[in-house]
Amino acid sequence: MRSINKLILISIVFSFALFCFKINANASVLQLDNLSNNVMIAKCNDIFGCDDDPNQPMYWLTLGIDIIKYAAIIALLGLSSLDFIKAIVSNDKDALKKASKTASKRFIYCVIIFFLPLLLEFLLDLFEINK
Repeated sequence: MRSINKLILISIVFSFALFCFKINANASVLQLDNLSNNVMIAKCNDIFGCDDDPNQPMYWLTLGIDIIKYAAIIALLGLSSLDFIKAIVSNDKDALKKASKTASKRFIYCVIIFFLPLLLEFLLDLFEINK
């Protein structure tokens, strides 16, 4: 059970990082114009659209990322509370230590999930990738 939870959390963090990098990267895409054989450069903003318009994919990707961030906080609070309640009810000091260790790991994962888009955006701006 514990390994499944870790695997799910790691996969969420990895997919979240992958989506954030793809969204924030403003790399150029080369397309060939059939009429004049000119090469046109399309930005990722042209492909994903703006995050203000609900008809654009960027809006829904941003909304999904926000949902994942806040679901991670809710999961942190809920699962950590359950672990501490179980440890207190069982009157076992080892269970309480184990619950606090698990809660601290979950907190670190939650902080990573929450600040990963901000960190990726900062790094991409630093190296001028998304300009």
